[in-house]
Amino acid sequence: MQGLKPYQPGKPIDELAREFNLNPKDIIKLASNENPMGPSQKALDAIKEGLADLTRYPDGNGFELKTTLSDKLRVKTGQITLGNGSSDILEFIVKCFVSEGDEVIVSQHAFAIYGLLTNTVCSQKWPAATVCRFQLKTGGMTSMPWPRQ
Repeated sequence: MQGLKPYQPGKPIDELAREFNLNPKDIIKLASNENPMGPSQKALDAIKEGLADLTRYPDGNGFELKTTLSDKLRVKTGQITLGNGSSDILEFIVKCFVSEGDEVIVSQHAFAIYGLLTNTVCSQKWPAATVCRFQLKTGGMTSMPWPRQ
């Protein structure tokens, strides 16, 4: 736990504008999963429709969503995993496939949650720093000096 660093969110647009003497209206921020166009009207309508049920817990198994996805994708509902964002799904994957003592390679430029999740499960995380032109060179991974072979 002591090795974990707190999440550093992207700078707010107003701060960025002040720092670089820019007009905030000229800045389009894409780095923090923000949508510069705002929510769609369909999303706003769905939010308004759901307000009446805001005091109820949703179905944690997502029965209706899984059924709809199952029909649309022509797969069984048991083949669908739902989560609260990609981080939730990645946590499921790490907990299923990584055990204490395992070693995991994580790119230094990967989504920060990859390293955080592997740190919670395994004791050894290897940073793969072999990135060139935003492409991970897998040859660098296979030639890493693994302590356990």
